[in-house]
Amino acid sequence: DLSLGLSFFNGYGVEEIPKLAYACFSKSAEAGNALGEYGMASCYNMGKGVPKDKNKGKEWEKKAAAHGDIFAMMHVCRDLSNNDNEDETANSKHNEYLIKFLNTLQAHIEKDDARAYLVKGKCLEHGMLSYTQDYSAALECYIKASNLGTVYALTEVGDVYHDGRGVEKDYNKAFQWYEKAAQKGCVEGIYDIGLARYLGE
Repeated sequence: DLSLGLSFFNGYGVEEIPKLAYACFSKSAEAGNALGEYGMASCYNMGKGVPKDKNKGKEWEKKAAAHGDIFAMMHVCRDLSNNDNEDETANSKHNEYLIKFLNTLQAHIEKDDARAYLVKGKCLEHGMLSYTQDYSAALECYIKASNLGTVYALTEVGDVYHDGRGVEKDYNKAFQWYEKAAQKGCVEGIYDIGLARYLGE
């Protein structure tokens, strides 16, 4: 159910069918699967298969985070850090959760978890959640994630070269990475190729 949900949600190798993705995620989430719960959060946050509802999305993110999903933990931690609150209790809660997130992320990295490398790349790219902005290190994480099988990471590498984030702009290299993603059925990669051709890049 979960793998089908991911395929229908992202259009990886099959037609993108949001309602079927939602149904698959729902069944997985009912069984307490953290990735299924994160899938539910994504459906509500993006309005895929269900009406867009950020509140429900955050509820599902918290459930997924409680069950250890590293992406969900990143979002929850970021939300806590974005709360402009001078209350000592709230700040203490954020600091405690930040430490938990960083420790969990490192544990996943040590297990060569592809999604963890993608999360670390995001943190490094944007200089958030105690990470200093480092485009080169972020690129290394995206490449590692792609080598470990995360198709979406291929488009992230392409974006780095397309936008010149810490590297010289190189549309040819960007196109090559987008093409790799597209060949694996990644909708984002297909879109990026189409956009590049339309813009004459």
